[in-house]
Amino acid sequence: MTDVNQINDEQTSKSHWSQEQCESNSLINQIIIEPDNTEQEIQSVMKLIHRINKENKHLRRLTACIESNSSVINSTFRYYKMRNILFSIITAGPSDHLIDYLIELDDLNDMLKYFKSLAVHDEEKYVTELYNIGRQKLIEESDDLIMKSTNSIPPQELLDLCRSISFTPIDTDDIQLSGLSGFRIIFDWFKEQGFQLGLIDSYATKRGMMVHKSLKLLAEHLRQKSVRRASINLLNVNPCSSSRRSSLSTDTIKEHVKIKINELGRRFVHSPVFGRRESLSKPTLLHLPKMNVHFDF
Repeated sequence: MTDVNQINDEQTSKSHWSQEQCESNSLINQIIIEPDNTEQEIQSVMKLIHRINKENKHLRRLTACIESNSSVINSTFRYYKMRNILFSIITAGPSDHLIDYLIELDDLNDMLKYFKSLAVHDEEKYVTELYNIGRQKLIEESDDLIMKSTNSIPPQELLDLCRSISFTPIDTDDIQLSGLSGFRIIFDWFKEQGFQLGLIDSYATKRGMMVHKSLKLLAEHLRQKSVRRASINLLNVNPCSSSRRSSLSTDTIKEHVKIKINELGRRFVHSPVFGRRESLSKPTLLHLPKMNVHFDF
């Protein structure tokens, strides 16, 4: 049915073009026959230019339609040629061939549109299932890339960060060279499909878990350190003065740690893996799980 409609459109375009060409020729002949009427000549020329521009736009639309149909047809031929091995390619996941995998998914998307237009429900259902499997594999790959690049911060490094008075910016070049560059490619692909918020939530959740684990390690480190100090100085410290100093020191350290942790959270939120100019919605960004951690100094 689509082929019949396409043939009818082509025949209509040809007849329309022939009619326009005849009218254009008559206008040119009219200009040549009546050279003395300047105003009429100008009007005839303007009509001719208008018709030419109209036909030019029509030809451009036809060219764009042909190019689009050619892409879909090529994808469909390739689909039938590789149908038996395409399932194994998609279910295997991207692995080390991320770009090729995304190309396969784009071709599947073209085939899905083609089968929908022809109402071929069996093939449409099969391609839809295969396409969804591919998207799920991409999500799993993005999770693996995040976990490979997300390590908890050692307690001593976090303490050094709390003691520091300067801010060290994130080196975007190092991030581009790491595994997160692959995550960025997947993120951009999902963004084109309109599904980027799910990846943002996944990224923020895993980074939040990393921060949570880092703080738990810091709390345990400080607790053990506090116990050792207390056992050493237990017999040599005045209880009253020690209690006052300990309370003051604990409050000061807690306040300083709170400020530094807030700065650390902002560093994760503004991670350049999503691009510096992209504004992210509040619910999708870093959300630290609640933790019942007691700093025993």
